[in-house]
Amino acid sequence: FGSRGGHADYVINDAALTTMRDRRMAQPLLDRLGRHALCWVDAERLVHRLDTFTDEPRATQQQHRALIWCLSADLKAYRKDPWPRRRSELNVRFGRIFRRKTGFVTVDRLLARPHARKAELLRMLDQPETPLHTNGSENDIRACVTKRNISGGT
Repeated sequence: FGSRGGHADYVINDAALTTMRDRRMAQPLLDRLGRHALCWVDAERLVHRLDTFTDEPRATQQQHRALIWCLSADLKAYRKDPWPRRRSELNVRFGRIFRRKTGFVTVDRLLARPHARKAELLRMLDQPETPLHTNGSENDIRACVTKRNISGGT
């Protein structure tokens, strides 16, 4: 885990939890870290990286990317001014976007993956201080990972 680009707090993601388990960190401590959020950028990246070869699936892909980014922007606004009615609306909207049947099996399967992790993607509805992305944490460890890869994993 690492600091979030200039913030004094830390984000604990799946990779960090795996590392802690691999190093045999005490289970009671791990249990306290178990509620984490997923990165919205990574969720959108699933749709962005989808290979589309004809106009109709490409249009569907672009439409869903736009819906995801619009929802992400509204989640950012919610973080600044959370209120119960808006929370409910965002929750319903998430379902409409990620449970939609497009007629393209690949797109539908891709959209089902974030929906299956809805609680982690919408963690900030309950905890508005939760960041929507982990870019700061990922940037913090990028140099270490690059050095490890170049040196053959040691």
